[in-house]
Amino acid sequence: MLIASLLLAPTVMLAATQMERRLGPSAAGWVAALPLAFAVAAPAVALNSGPDVVSAMALSAAEHVPAQISLGR
Repeated sequence: MLIASLLLAPTVMLAATQMERRLGPSAAGWVAALPLAFAVAAPAVALNSGPDVVSAMALSAAEHVPAQISLGR
């Protein structure tokens, strides 16, 4: 898990940088805003706290998406 976490952030930043160079800042923002960290955090939390905590965490993450979309425009 630690290796995945350490590789994820630089990879996303590299992708965002490349997207900005090719398509502009808006595209880079979309890449940087992808919820990739959650995909790494969920298994780590599941190993430490169990599936009930991960379920609550996933529900919480999903509930804020409509507000984030409406405020992002």
